Amino acid sequence: MRGPVTHDGPLVVTEKARSVDVVWGFLTVVFAVALVRGHLGAGSATGRIAVDAGMGLLFAGSAGGWWWFRRHPARLEVTPEEIAFVHRGRRRSATILRGAGDLAIRTRHLGGQNRLHFLTGAGSEEAIPLTTFDHAEVETACRAQGWRFDGDL
Repeated sequence: MRGPVTHDGPLVVTEKARSVDVVWGFLTVVFAVALVRGHLGAGSATGRIAVDAGMGLLFAGSAGGWWWFRRHPARLEVTPEEIAFVHRGRRRSATILRGAGDLAIRTRHLGGQNRLHFLTGAGSEEAIPLTTFDHAEVETACRAQGWRFDGDL
């Protein structure tokens, strides 16, 4: 485990590259297989063109998304005053301010087994997605900057 990285101020926790690779790699492979199978199985030239165009766009889009997310990993910037979720080159998309109270990692269920984890403050509407972050690294960075979690004494 790498742990949080300090950059002259906030503690920075970057997303796990493996999580990004699993999601985008899976989509890219699925669209590549669909492109090849659709092309070979099309019954006419018009069908081949339609399959090639549609699946080709989806394949290119997923490969481009994979490349972009690998080049611009999401990160959490943790300071004593705030926790911000950012992508390099983008503005902050979610911020929890110090006045939000104790932190908690909340779980939301999608369907039977799919779970999404979010970092929230007790008195805040903001929720920072933690799906691609190591929860232990996030907690370590937050505690190092003086944040408390629900249940802390």
